[in-house]
Amino acid sequence: MRPPSYIWWFSLLGASFVSASSILCHEPANPQHGRAASSWQHCTTMPAHAEARQRFDSIPKQLYYELYCEANDNVCDMVNATLAQASLLISNVIQFETPVFANVSFLSFCSHYGNCMVNKQEVTIGQAYPSLSYLMTDHSDNMTRMYPQALLKQFKDLRPKPNWAKYDIIAQFNQEANWYFASDDSPIGPNQIDLLRTVCHEMMHGLGFVTSWSDDLFQEFRPYVDNLTPFLTPMLLQPPKQVDRPSFSKTDCPEPFWGFVEYPMDKFLQYESTSLSNMTRFLSTWGNANVMFRSLIDMVNSWTTSTYLTRASALYQACTTNGAVTLAGVGLTMETSLHPYVDGSSLAHVDYSTYVDSPDYLMTYAGKSGITVASMTSQYPAGPVGPHLVQALQAIGYQGHPEYLSLQSIAPNNTRRPILSYWSPNVPLVGTADDPNPSQSTASGPARTPTASSEPSTSSAARVILPCSFFCIICSFVIPMLLIHA
Repeated sequence: MRPPSYIWWFSLLGASFVSASSILCHEPANPQHGRAASSWQHCTTMPAHAEARQRFDSIPKQLYYELYCEANDNVCDMVNATLAQASLLISNVIQFETPVFANVSFLSFCSHYGNCMVNKQEVTIGQAYPSLSYLMTDHSDNMTRMYPQALLKQFKDLRPKPNWAKYDIIAQFNQEANWYFASDDSPIGPNQIDLLRTVCHEMMHGLGFVTSWSDDLFQEFRPYVDNLTPFLTPMLLQPPKQVDRPSFSKTDCPEPFWGFVEYPMDKFLQYESTSLSNMTRFLSTWGNANVMFRSLIDMVNSWTTSTYLTRASALYQACTTNGAVTLAGVGLTMETSLHPYVDGSSLAHVDYSTYVDSPDYLMTYAGKSGITVASMTSQYPAGPVGPHLVQALQAIGYQGHPEYLSLQSIAPNNTRRPILSYWSPNVPLVGTADDPNPSQSTASGPARTPTASSEPSTSSAARVILPCSFFCIICSFVIPMLLIHA
């Protein structure tokens, strides 16, 4: 095993800074840990003199990576060469105004996570996500959104700046997959997966091509209501200074609700004439986004007897209907053909049938084995990062590289950067140190304490392996396709 290599520029980030104030940030759970709770935590800002000491201006503005590789030296060298090529490709398309740093691991998912090959037909090959996201108020529409660190770093006028975490993106790739490396001299085999394409795809997710919409809350509520209609919501807000409580683990404990939060890309999602941000705003009026239910049963009853369930269920139907959701102002049709809804694949990718054979092929949820970026570039000379994808990245706040924008005839002034401020609640929040003993809300309805037989079991639940070479789970890739009962 090769030890991790620490590249010189990371020493620039080693200084500790005195915090000026606290802000709220979100650290996502590793997808290999299933529905494990993600972490909301205090982050800090830095004073101006410490900000200057980070000296981001002293190194080129591009995507950097640090590789931890557990394979042999020859394989690690090929992984490193592929990562270097991906970094160059992305940095030639996005004009980073502050460098971005990725922590990349090439290791065995079977040894580390117990995610092992099934009958030599299924293996998870990779995943990536923002290391941290910061809870910000977008003053263009007064919505609360989680800004991935890589993206927020590009907002150079933001003051004060966070005390940035060392890495902006966490990416992991499974050494047991049948990889084809960018430095391979031989042609790709029919069953090989192009690591270069996979890395480029994953880095887009780490940069912010993500959605907070999921069926997680439905999965939490479904054991308590017979035949509960599936629904979607954004991520639940979890504020700081919470009073300790066992969330979603005991039916007789009080359960708070503080609202829902989005990612920046969610601002532009729409179906028919409905903005998903407007849906988030509506759903967050449940209990005025500041309510303590007497118990989980009361919480479920309140939701299932309300118009919130009706609207959230209608959205589920839209997000499992092919072609129903677009990215407004960009012209992208998002992936909504999968039924049931698949967290991390649905909405978080572009429509497969529309884009798999187009310049915007990179962000389909599935890709064909035996196909390389080099072979696709012969058809689409601008490279794997397609023009609509670049416009999507401009919409959330990145600058396109001038040469690329000129080549694709994309306007350079499409970058949108609203005024942002660090989120803070307008009133004391129930169940926190500011309001530790609030009055409790009760509700009658169909919910009941589940029996052991009614609770979803990870050992018996069917997992859908989609008809393609790989697919994403925030974003995990799996090959190939069949229905597997674990």
